[in-house]
Amino acid sequence: MKSIAFAVAATLGFAAFGGQALAAVPGAVIDIKQVGANVVVTGSGVIDLSGLTFLGSGPLPGFGIIWPDAAEILVGTGAVDLYTGASGPTSMGTGAESQADSGAGGQFGVGDSTGTTIIFVPAGYDGTTLSSTSTFDNTTLAKLGLSAGTYTYTWAPSPTAEDGSLTINVSSGVPEPSSWAMMLLGFAGLGFVGYRQSRKTAVAA
Repeated sequence: MKSIAFAVAATLGFAAFGGQALAAVPGAVIDIKQVGANVVVTGSGVIDLSGLTFLGSGPLPGFGIIWPDAAEILVGTGAVDLYTGASGPTSMGTGAESQADSGAGGQFGVGDSTGTTIIFVPAGYDGTTLSSTSTFDNTTLAKLGLSAGTYTYTWAPSPTAEDGSLTINVSSGVPEPSSWAMMLLGFAGLGFVGYRQSRKTAVAA
């Protein structure tokens, strides 16, 4: 069974109760970028749990997950608490589940493999600022099946707090070597034209 689906299923027997009310916060952001031969995921910010409903806690081994077809992105490592009540995209591409090769910081993110949007936060999360990373070695955004774009998940908290949010930014990748070559040729051409213009100006003077 897939690790995320297992963690979600393991929590369904818990009695649901209202999420803990926290101070108004600007939300959390997860950025996914191609860095050299690897895909690097970085997450930061604060997740406002007010307005969410607690499902339970579950072990989530590994260092983060990218599962575009199920709109599941997790960054960091360690056990998690699961919450429902958010809404947002149900897909970020066509890729299947991929496990990160390394990671650090408390694990958090979003998942929709069960048809319900789940917000994941580190187990026992108390509203402090999150800072986590995950690295997928020797792969690309295309191989992982990610579609470039911004994916935002929101939920309505208590009347005393701002809307909670989690935003996933998937970069458009980096230019292929052939594209870099064309760009360099273009810059060289512009430089040569500028040089000739300066020479003409100098001669005329």
